[in-house]
Amino acid sequence: MSDQNKGSLYAISAFLLWGLSPIFYKALISASAVEIIAHRIVWSVLLMAGLLAYIKRFPVILSILCTPRLLWILVISGTAVGFNWLLYVWSVNNGHLLQASLGYYINPLVNVVLGVMFMKERHGRLQWLAVSLATLGVLNMVVVGGQVPWIALGLACSFGAYGAIRKIIPVGAMEGLFVETLLFFPFALVYLFWLDADGSGQFTTGWTMSGLLILSGAVTTIPLLLFTMAAKRLRLSTVGFLQFITPTGHFLLGVFLYGEAFSRTHLTTFVLIWMALALYSWASFKQRVGAGERK
Repeated sequence: MSDQNKGSLYAISAFLLWGLSPIFYKALISASAVEIIAHRIVWSVLLMAGLLAYIKRFPVILSILCTPRLLWILVISGTAVGFNWLLYVWSVNNGHLLQASLGYYINPLVNVVLGVMFMKERHGRLQWLAVSLATLGVLNMVVVGGQVPWIALGLACSFGAYGAIRKIIPVGAMEGLFVETLLFFPFALVYLFWLDADGSGQFTTGWTMSGLLILSGAVTTIPLLLFTMAAKRLRLSTVGFLQFITPTGHFLLGVFLYGEAFSRTHLTTFVLIWMALALYSWASFKQRVGAGERK
């Protein structure tokens, strides 16, 4: 399998898992978003430490920790993804799943802009038409909906920045994610001990809650690893458009499972964005066929 095909498989798998993740976080609704994120950090570090020890990658981790430039970049990327986690979990458990969906619809547009500005990526006319259609869809939600979508904008910009940084930094997917998470591990651990001492933490309230909070490590780690492996193999803009899978999952769950309001505005936005995705996919397919014929 070519690197591009592997990257597509990794990306689709990651975005499907993220698209269904609200079901998991709704089960943790009795815990605050900050407590859930603290558990995600702690259990992710422990899970990845075991995996890295098994594949004997700790010398690489030590090398990263001893390289100040890489460490500072990973602090920035870790902060971006940590903010994204926190805002996303809060939005899901406070009835804003459709706005979270909008955020991940906006995110591919952020990726396209970043790809053009910093990666020198180029696009044909059909691809720019697709970007324009997606932009119309987002603007329809913003203008006709009559509200400033601060949750959506926060999610889009933070995850766009994370993807761009992880694409250019010369660090492996698992190693980078481990160091990013490890940097915040002490703060998360202290916070959880404080919650336990205060009696307000949810970890000891029952076996089901404890098990779900422990499982949050795998729920966090697996799709992020798949995403970072995809970002290394695909153009940033391609990753961005495949990412439409995630907000579509959020959109469908919000409307059909959790009963959030579905208006004509939502329908118009949904149709415009999927038209953009279909057009972009067709343009990319034609581009690959043309490249194969030239070879």
